[in-house]
Amino acid sequence: MSRINCPTLVMRGDRSDLFHEETMQNMQETIGDCETVTIARAGHLVQGDNPAGFLTALEGWLDRGD
Repeated sequence: MSRINCPTLVMRGDRSDLFHEETMQNMQETIGDCETVTIARAGHLVQGDNPAGFLTALEGWLDRGD
């Protein structure tokens, strides 16, 4: 992951049993330009579990653009 050198958005669902908060924090520390967000009412498949939350997070990140 340390070779990723572009703006990166990492999302996880608050109900995910596969992608834990500690993993997301590690990714944020390892990837240079990384933003993280936890999506409410979603498991591992965030975009399917909470499409509105997924789109809100993605569109907000894209609008902020680097």
